[in-house]
Amino acid sequence: MSMFLYGAAVQGIQDFIFQTNELKDIVGASELVEEICTEYFKEFEVANGNAIVKAAGNIKYIFLRKEDCEKAVLNFPKKVMVKAPGITVSQAVVEVEDDTAKDWFKKAVDDLEQKLKVQRNRPSQNLTLGFLGTKRSPKTGRPVWGDGKEKNGKGELLDEAVTKMREAFDDAKDRLVRSSFGLSSEELKGKITDKIDKFAKFNDWIAVIHADGNGLGNIIRTIGDDDATLSKFSEGLNDATERSAQKAFDSIKCRFTDYGKIDIIPIRPIVVGGDDFTVICRADFALDYVTEYLKQFENNTETFIKELKKDNEKLRNSGIDKLTACAGIAYIKSSFPFHYGYHLAEKLCDYAKSVSRKNSCLMFHKVQDSFVEDFKSIINRELTIPENESFVFGPYFAKEVEAGKENEYWTVCKLTTIKDKLSDEEGNKVKSAIRQFIGLLKAGDGRNFSKLRRIIAIVKQSNDKLEDVVKEITKGERRKNADGKEVHYYPAYDILSLLSVENQVTKK
Repeated sequence: MSMFLYGAAVQGIQDFIFQTNELKDIVGASELVEEICTEYFKEFEVANGNAIVKAAGNIKYIFLRKEDCEKAVLNFPKKVMVKAPGITVSQAVVEVEDDTAKDWFKKAVDDLEQKLKVQRNRPSQNLTLGFLGTKRSPKTGRPVWGDGKEKNGKGELLDEAVTKMREAFDDAKDRLVRSSFGLSSEELKGKITDKIDKFAKFNDWIAVIHADGNGLGNIIRTIGDDDATLSKFSEGLNDATERSAQKAFDSIKCRFTDYGKIDIIPIRPIVVGGDDFTVICRADFALDYVTEYLKQFENNTETFIKELKKDNEKLRNSGIDKLTACAGIAYIKSSFPFHYGYHLAEKLCDYAKSVSRKNSCLMFHKVQDSFVEDFKSIINRELTIPENESFVFGPYFAKEVEAGKENEYWTVCKLTTIKDKLSDEEGNKVKSAIRQFIGLLKAGDGRNFSKLRRIIAIVKQSNDKLEDVVKEITKGERRKNADGKEVHYYPAYDILSLLSVENQVTKK
């Protein structure tokens, strides 16, 4: 009996979510993206169909009747583009004539992915274009929708996409917060803000965090011939990501409570689903928050993969016990464009993955410029110093790792232990000494040991307990870079960046 494997992939998700700098628009856009795979596709599901994957902008569904599949192909993209203007959908279908053949499902999925790749490269018509003389939204430059007036009385001129985002925000503004933090609507009442400047505590620094799972392709290839296991894996992964976000929230919520009660929650989930995790939060707890998330992600994926192994022999013999993840943290000012912050966080995550996909690790950067380029350009312009020396000390690992190349890198725990020793008033002279050391390196004079000894002597005179800390920071690590060249890496820049975003006081 013939069947039809239908696939849809949503394109431009992050550009759609971060097209404005208003938090409520970002949250509303995230809600619309979530509804694409759940609510919008529901009307095309049939009683004899089978949902394989419905998460993170990807849909795989088996139709038994050609007419049902054709209905989805013809109508689903239009529905998405009307409900969420600016989003496009790539589609493909593979007809399966013999579902008794060996590895039929795996072959069908491989063919489907190949067809989807081709479809992604075909341009689609933009439904948000307008005539030259049309009144435009000052936020996005797109044509104003309807009368263009937001219902809250502010009189903002909004385009169609942002109007739909605002409607989605009003309809379900606490849904993702509830599922990501494990709190009820009553517990959240009055504690959610759409004003990003209310996130910050003593300064204007916030963090954009993006995390992504490792080794997802390996496990998909392993179970790709079993549609039932693949469906359970998709559900389990989504659940594991939500549980990890909840546990991470529990670990840091004491940082913004007043006598046991939460005033304003200074953290907002944007995408939490599949293996994708994107949040905006206050800067001073971002590092601890995402580190705990990475640890919990490993624990929770290990639990559900153990259950899947009971029914799948290939998975039992694969040696896959859990999934790890990598993350990037972009520290930016609250007025800084979010889309720059997100793209930087994504590139920092990619950099962490380039070092390790076996173990969970993270990379961070504090934005100093008014314009953010790709991370490679930042490395060349800001973090590379003469004589094969560099301030790109990370990534930092969530847990201790086995002996090997990754042992050359610090754990987050080691980084924060050293950083915390410099957080009080006694550490101020040490921070000043570290800044001098960074200045020496940038001037190409970092190996002038007489100056270095003088810096350490100043520190010892101030507080001999911190002498070892300074030696650790100025010693650094020698590693080979991607080109095989030996480079001396120093953690000084990262430590001062963390101290700045976490402890700097610029307002009451």
